[in-house]
Amino acid sequence: FLEVGPESAGSRPGPVAYGQGNERPTLTDANIVLGRINAERPIGGKLARLDVEAARRALAHHVGAPLGLSPEEAAEAVVRVADARMAGAIRLVSVERGHDPATFAFVPFGGGGALHAGALIADIGLKAALVPRFPGVTSAMGCVMADIRHDQVQTLNLILDGLDADALDRRMGQEGAAAHAVVAGAGLSVGRIDVTFELDMHYLGQTHTVAVPLPVTLAGGRTGVTADGVRKAFEAAYSRAFSRLLPGLGIRIVNLRTAAIGRRPAIDLAALAPGAGAAKGPAARRRGAPAPAAPPRPAGGCGGGGARRAGTAGRHHPRAAGPARPRRPLRQPRHGAPVMDLSRTALLVCDLQNDFLHPDGAYGRAGQSAPEIAALPDRLKPLADLIRAKGGWIVSTHFTLVPGKGGEPFISDHLKTLRPFLRKGDFVPVSWGHDTVDALQPVDIRVEK
Repeated sequence: FLEVGPESAGSRPGPVAYGQGNERPTLTDANIVLGRINAERPIGGKLARLDVEAARRALAHHVGAPLGLSPEEAAEAVVRVADARMAGAIRLVSVERGHDPATFAFVPFGGGGALHAGALIADIGLKAALVPRFPGVTSAMGCVMADIRHDQVQTLNLILDGLDADALDRRMGQEGAAAHAVVAGAGLSVGRIDVTFELDMHYLGQTHTVAVPLPVTLAGGRTGVTADGVRKAFEAAYSRAFSRLLPGLGIRIVNLRTAAIGRRPAIDLAALAPGAGAAKGPAARRRGAPAPAAPPRPAGGCGGGGARRAGTAGRHHPRAAGPARPRRPLRQPRHGAPVMDLSRTALLVCDLQNDFLHPDGAYGRAGQSAPEIAALPDRLKPLADLIRAKGGWIVSTHFTLVPGKGGEPFISDHLKTLRPFLRKGDFVPVSWGHDTVDALQPVDIRVEK
């Protein structure tokens, strides 16, 4: 198997072609061997030329020989694997979150980022690529512009009932002062330093915590925090996360998280724009800078800011400003490959059961339902119907309570405390309450758990 990354050669020793002692080929070496980077005109001026033959030898030894590939084939394989990893990362934050990649532009940065723009446009179906005017220094610009932040955490393990708010306030003051001192002592220019506080909290008996931001301000070493304020903040955070509260259960404060944020002065990016007489045509590249590697039939253009823009033919005009358009359904990318084959796709429906969602089910009887959760089956029904019509599968998981000899469910003391309304007949296998809600029927495969 060929693996690219995640470790990096960095700037020292850098790629093999830099001649600084590295012997393992990098993505940059692959691009050099393929001629996608001009070895005769290195960026920066410190090297007269890049050592193409050294890069070829490294690729031949480490990749070509084990896989039976020539150096050029090995280089192409490295680039394709790298492109696939980048495409996977983009799909993770777009397709897998319900966004159509065709409505987004890709902004590559780093000295070689634009080399992969064309392949990613073709593979994912992105709308375009917008290459920054100076992509090689984008990360350095981020370091200059970004706020400075220091985070620290202290374990408290306190019960909210009977909380000594004054002691908590003193602890928060000490932590805030310590975090503030770290940022102030960094020797960097900041406009001001903000200190924020957040608690990790949960109901007694739970394992996972929720993050609870506290609406307090540090002044004179104190915050004025109160037990009532902490409770209200926790209930607000828990409701946002789970759309419900668990009245009657105790609440634990696990950790105190303190952050000091040094706010950097604003930078006017217009200062980096070309002068009034800059050319409006294709952007001139700096000495040795790579241009975006485009797929077949590319179309490119350049805005007045000097950024290079590559896109799919006929689609490189930006949309005029105005109200956001409704999200469009996923469609086929421009190069023709479908987003997914629904006949080979399964929709996994997790625990959308009558006892959870129906008004006559276990949770509905106890008034433990929420409109956001109750709306899920109808929202999923069009997708389930489409997958079913295309020959795909509907798979459902089922929360199960196994009945004992008398019919009462086997449940732990912990679950009895959290859900005292559970009773004989709830979530019993093959029962109506245990089954998937009607809106998502029929189901092809059921998994009890």
